[in-house]
Amino acid sequence: MSFDTTSTNTGPMNGACAQLQRMLGRNLLTLPCRHHILEIYLRSVFDLHFKVTQAPEVSIFERFAKAWPNIDTSSFKSGLDCEDIKSHISDGICNDIKQFCHSQLQKTFVRADYEEFLRLVLTFLGDKGGKFKTPGVTSHARWMTKGIYSLKIFLFRDQFHLSKAELKGLSQICVFLVRLYIKAWYKCSNAITSPLHDLNFVKECINYEKVNPSISSELLRKMQQHMWYLSEENVAMAFFDFNVSVDVKKKMVKNLKSEEPTIKLQNNRKIKKLSYLGNSDLSGFVSKRTLTFFMKYKLSTNFLYLDPESWETNEEFQNGRTICHKLLVTNDTAERGIKFIKDFNTFLTNKEEVVEEYKKNISPIKNQN
Repeated sequence: MSFDTTSTNTGPMNGACAQLQRMLGRNLLTLPCRHHILEIYLRSVFDLHFKVTQAPEVSIFERFAKAWPNIDTSSFKSGLDCEDIKSHISDGICNDIKQFCHSQLQKTFVRADYEEFLRLVLTFLGDKGGKFKTPGVTSHARWMTKGIYSLKIFLFRDQFHLSKAELKGLSQICVFLVRLYIKAWYKCSNAITSPLHDLNFVKECINYEKVNPSISSELLRKMQQHMWYLSEENVAMAFFDFNVSVDVKKKMVKNLKSEEPTIKLQNNRKIKKLSYLGNSDLSGFVSKRTLTFFMKYKLSTNFLYLDPESWETNEEFQNGRTICHKLLVTNDTAERGIKFIKDFNTFLTNKEEVVEEYKKNISPIKNQN
């Protein structure tokens, strides 16, 4: 199951996931959508600097959308024109992120705003990102909105009125987007690498205290509520990850004999102090229950008792890796499918003249009964 982590999905009794498992009479692998989780993290950072509201629209984004027709899109300032931002983005970080964005732009995305976000980051870093698009929806619920609007507003900060507090808040959000968020977003969709990616992102947020203590603290506070996706069961996918070192894999195999993991979630949800993870590796999440992953997919575990250096050429390992590679830890395609259905419904009509014209232009369907 790949799903957004809303209570309607994850509720222990009446959530869609619980009901689905009861209907099927079996426990399913739970793979919460990493993009949805990252969106929650970004909103927590955004809410640090802008008034928290339950309204569906973001007021500063609405203001900017209304001001857009009067903005000269040929006249903008990159983020690096701001000395405060430049002090937090070194030449090395800047070149690394630009190279990452260019490599990602070689791919095909299911949503146009994923490409727009990459191009805005390039423009923010003084590179050629391409033409600016007219601002879209301003809803809290829409993925990428906060990232795209924050970057775009800051690029046109000289043409759009901002208070000192708003300007400072946007600058801090943009630094976070460039230094941490963009790589986390585009690298999180691979199921095999997701356990290591999840742990490394926690470590990056811990280290981000050196850049911005308030954002680091808020991210870790929010992460405590979402650590259950790095579970004893899901960590099994890391056995198939070439980025996990041989030494860590050996410790993971050893911990398969443990009754409890060394990194234990409280009430199956939270870790008491995420700062403890700063020096941890994935073996801390492994226990006997990790083997249930292999049982669900009827995968052989024989390769686990061989030297990890030989796994890559092992047929059982290759079979397990092929299966894991097909798993989804984001539900972007489902979101896209719903949008297509909604768009299609807008074309439906009850106008008599349109229906009659349509009937004239199609061949009659003969009764096959």
